[in-house]
Amino acid sequence: MDTYLDRLKFLVNRFGDGKYTVFAKKCGIPISTFKTYYEGESRPNSDHLEKIVSFTEVNLNWLLVAKGEPFISEGGSAEKPQQDMAFREELLREIILAVEEWLSRRGLTLAPPQKADLVIILYRHFRETGGLVDKDTVGRFFLQLVA
Repeated sequence: MDTYLDRLKFLVNRFGDGKYTVFAKKCGIPISTFKTYYEGESRPNSDHLEKIVSFTEVNLNWLLVAKGEPFISEGGSAEKPQQDMAFREELLREIILAVEEWLSRRGLTLAPPQKADLVIILYRHFRETGGLVDKDTVGRFFLQLVA
């Protein structure tokens, strides 16, 4: 991988299923901003580099100037890292909105403790899988909760 852009695209392929939109979302970078990085129009600022490094455990020297091993983890392992376990406000917001919309469209209500349990379960699921919030998953977990 000769260029910085090649190395960035390698990370997108590995951690974003080849989609810059998925990668940006997982890193917590606005998609429109990340698109400019992905298309080579600009380079990430220090805050965004920090988010990329935190999510992928990529060696910053390798990403920027191709020096050293690609990954920080012991032995330069290329295994996917555990996603940062820090609280992710945007993910929580998406989940709450998805739950409310799913319930509303079906004319259903949940008592606040049950709704809180559903949000917690979904938050853990999406945080651990890094998946995008979708209504099918909301429905599946809702049925498991009330069953």
